[in-house]
Formats: sequence, structure tokens, C-alpha cells
Amino acid sequence: MKLMEFHILLRMFLYNFTDYTKDEFESYIAAIDKYQYYDTGAKPITYDDHIMTLQTCLEGVETSREVVVCREIGRNSIVDVAKRLHQQSEA
Repeated sequence: MKLMEFHILLRMFLYNFTDYTKDEFESYIAAIDKYQYYDTGAKPITYDDHIMTLQTCLEGVETSREVVVCREIGRNSIVDVAKRLHQQSEA
């Protein structure tokens, strides 16, 4: 992906917007799929999912941003997750 394409993507799809219609959301997710660095193999994001978007600047490219989109997979506390992983590793 070229940095200019990504910069255009950010102008077309506001990554920090929180109130998408279903059509806007599906267009946003389609753009993410088109410009992703690599396929993680995760199941596709749907309108009903809760997502979090993290953005950071790119070193040496003042007008561009790198964006990471995450899907909520549960509401367990980090302590609960750590205990479960520890128990699994001991089994």
C-alpha cells in the first residue's frame, strides 16, 4: 500500500467517527479490508461488533497515520484472562 493511498483513505473514511449508519460502517470496513497490510485470518467485522480504532503517526510522514482496528471479543478483565491462561499452561 502506498502512503498516499492511505492518506486518501483517512480523508474518505473518518477513523475517529463513532456514529456510522449501517451502510457507512460497511463501506468503512470494506476500505479497511482493501488497504490492510496483511490478512490476520480473523472473522469479518460486522455492524453489530464493537470496534476500537487506534491511530498513530508515521515517522517521517507528517500528514499520514497508521490505523489499527480491533474487535471486542469479550468483557473479561485482564486478571481473569491471565488466570485462565496460567491454568491452561499448567494443565
